[in-house]
Amino acid sequence: MKVNKMLALKVVVLPILLVTLSACGSSRGESEQDTNPQTEQSDNQLVEDTNEEESSQNSETNETVEETNPQSFEDNTTAEEQDTPQDQNVVEQEEDNKTVVSDCIEVTPLYSFTLVDTNQQDCYGSMRGATVECSGTGQDGEFSINPHSYTFCEEDTVVVDNHTGLMWSASTDTDGVSGINDDDKMTYDQGVEYCADLSLGNYTDWRLPSMKELYSIYLMSGQDLSGLSGATTPGTSVDYSAYPPFIDTNYFDVGYGDTSKGERIIDGQYLTSTKNMSRVMRNQAEAFFGVNFVDGHVKAYEIYEQAYSDARYYVRCVRGDESYGQNSFKIVDSDTVIDEATNIMWERSDHSSSDYADALDICNDSEVGGYTDWRLPNVKELQSIVDYTRSPDKTNSPAIDTDYFNSTEFVNEAGERDWGYYWSSTALLGTSAKGDKGAYITFGRGLGYDNGVVDAHGAGAQRSDYKNTTLRDTDNVTEFSVDPSATFGTTAYRKGPQGDIIRVEHNFVRCMRNN
Repeated sequence: MKVNKMLALKVVVLPILLVTLSACGSSRGESEQDTNPQTEQSDNQLVEDTNEEESSQNSETNETVEETNPQSFEDNTTAEEQDTPQDQNVVEQEEDNKTVVSDCIEVTPLYSFTLVDTNQQDCYGSMRGATVECSGTGQDGEFSINPHSYTFCEEDTVVVDNHTGLMWSASTDTDGVSGINDDDKMTYDQGVEYCADLSLGNYTDWRLPSMKELYSIYLMSGQDLSGLSGATTPGTSVDYSAYPPFIDTNYFDVGYGDTSKGERIIDGQYLTSTKNMSRVMRNQAEAFFGVNFVDGHVKAYEIYEQAYSDARYYVRCVRGDESYGQNSFKIVDSDTVIDEATNIMWERSDHSSSDYADALDICNDSEVGGYTDWRLPNVKELQSIVDYTRSPDKTNSPAIDTDYFNSTEFVNEAGERDWGYYWSSTALLGTSAKGDKGAYITFGRGLGYDNGVVDAHGAGAQRSDYKNTTLRDTDNVTEFSVDPSATFGTTAYRKGPQGDIIRVEHNFVRCMRNN
């Protein structure tokens, strides 16, 4: 079922959550520069009056809830669908857009790998990135499935995700001194040990989260700070208060770079337990996948600095079902596969595309398997099928289960066998709040340029690209010559501190539908 997000009225799909009372005692150097390319061309999408569409959509569905504060969503299931904390003699109160209970509640999710919505509320034109009417675009903002919903317990020290059932440590202040700063950062090994030794809310089974676990609390309603003046300059203080991070700050704190220690304000990377299956950058460093809640990027970060000293990052611990993030694929036919862990149907084969708008159209127009409700996945749906145990260098394959999915192979800019970047329907917003870049997931190498083409981000990273070649060609990108055997011609483009390789007209598409 396709569910539309409207301007004044939003349709959402909520799973029925089963809850039982428990005695709980209860995101370096990867940022892309945000740009504001000047162009006289206007968006090819028109902002139209929405009254007639809303009326039509309202008549087609009876499952609606009112527009919510994008920073906090309250569960709207009925008493018959879910036992409320009051029904179980748990004291509940609303405090500053937060749901707070005295005791934690164990949540049994509807699916073993329930995906939480990105919280992207709007849709954006392909040229200037201005807000446009969502209806019929197929963009992330048109759909809302499982809007993020949390509950505080144990004096606000533990956060329960009401969709996934995972419990989180609310604070990143690991030393309990002077707020969040460089002193709270840890090496990879220290982060693993810290979470394993943590006793919080009378629970002792905390762990460093996997990449897919940490990504579940990541929201695409934030704004990438890297375009803000001074944000990428070491030791420079920046007023970032007007720009929301990529996480719900009603429930979670977030660490920024500690400029007093010479860091950049965007150095807000968080550890996960998921290691990259190949080495990154020119020095071929061992790396793990992490999340930066400040600039909205996900990539492989070096476990050791270039001088081979331990690199340090922020830590947030998790507890709950360790199977979260594991797929359960089932082949339907030669064209489709279902992930029973998420209840999403996927096309087994991919498509080439010419740009972001073309990617949307490919899925909107698909009739594979006789279905007409295919769409381009949002970035969290797309990331859900990444297999972090695979990579071009480690398994000579894309980072996806090749028993179920077919992926187009090509020769990359360095002359290596590789696989592509895949568009999502989600935009990455910069400090201008424009959506002129589309987020993608790397199922092959996440290439950058460091005295030559290198795997800078890893297979399974989330980055962003210009939505079309006009935006690319009017911005400050650098052309370079590629290996003569490369599939995509003799010239390529790169941009940003790590020289991200730009492939606007060569990104791929994999369509999905809600089963």
